[in-house]
Amino acid sequence: MIAAALVLIAITALAIALRRQRYLLVGWLWFLGTLVPMIGLVQVGRQAMADRYAYLSFVGLFLMICWGAAEWSQQLHLRPAWLRAASVVVLVALAMVTHRQIGYWKDSYALWTRSLQVTGSNYEAEDNLGVVLLNQGRLQEALPHLQTAVALDPNSPIYNLNLAICEHRLGNLTQAIEHYQAVIRLTQNDVAHYAQRRHDAFYYMSFVYRDLGDSPHSWESREAADKLLRDFGEK
Repeated sequence: MIAAALVLIAITALAIALRRQRYLLVGWLWFLGTLVPMIGLVQVGRQAMADRYAYLSFVGLFLMICWGAAEWSQQLHLRPAWLRAASVVVLVALAMVTHRQIGYWKDSYALWTRSLQVTGSNYEAEDNLGVVLLNQGRLQEALPHLQTAVALDPNSPIYNLNLAICEHRLGNLTQAIEHYQAVIRLTQNDVAHYAQRRHDAFYYMSFVYRDLGDSPHSWESREAADKLLRDFGEK
């Protein structure tokens, strides 16, 4: 953080010192100012940072680069043909990088796989990728991702519920009950907010108990699910 702050201060001081080239100061201040909504100083949504909005800030940097390149070419008396050729090369390179980046957004599987590649241990990406695989019926592939999400954030009723569903579908009934019960335990202090999660946990757990031949617990779980539905409806 200290190193980053020093770099920002140094560039700001340089932009002020070169303020006769107004595009440098304007571009740099644009860059700094539009960073505010996405670097966490002002929270926007659940994420700590929102680098997907960086294109707004980069307008300032592009202004500095383009005007700077134009002034530099005038000083060197470069022929316009050279500038055109360089522009084409840069645009082609940017188009290739853009095409590659867009590929990471083609579907949820690509997006969350890429998220894990660039962030490492990330419980939300692990859970979301696991859910994508779960919905595709790729249960064995989904399981380790959902397990990792719960390991990273064991107090999340959502992650426990998704893991329980996966374990249930795989036939791991004991593990499924363990995580369904975790959902119920973790939501007991805020039943209204987590009514749907609790309903799903009780409802699906009733089938697990049924498959285990435990009719009393199966009936009890189904009754609890029905009561939540009567009390809160679908949320």
